[in-house]
Amino acid sequence: MTMGVIQISLPDELKKLIEREVAEGKATSEAEFLIEAARKYFESQELEDELVDVAEAGIAEAEAGHYTTIASSDEGTAWLERKMAKLRERPTPDK
Repeated sequence: MTMGVIQISLPDELKKLIEREVAEGKATSEAEFLIEAARKYFESQELEDELVDVAEAGIAEAEAGHYTTIASSDEGTAWLERKMAKLRERPTPDK
């Protein structure tokens, strides 16, 4: 893998925290720690973007009137049972 170089200045407090993680064996080096931190940051950004997309789609569906009002626990249970029955009726990929 080709690696680029970025030089940064960190506050002493943050630098000490990273050094402690390395000393405790949680990362093999300061660079490895920062690479993993950046990777996790971008993964979390992707997940957040996906969550926003799903939420916006759900909001649009609700605004379009595509929702079910459930007024009691019994209604919720009945709704869930109907939905699960429909899922069970779907053909599986191996059928």
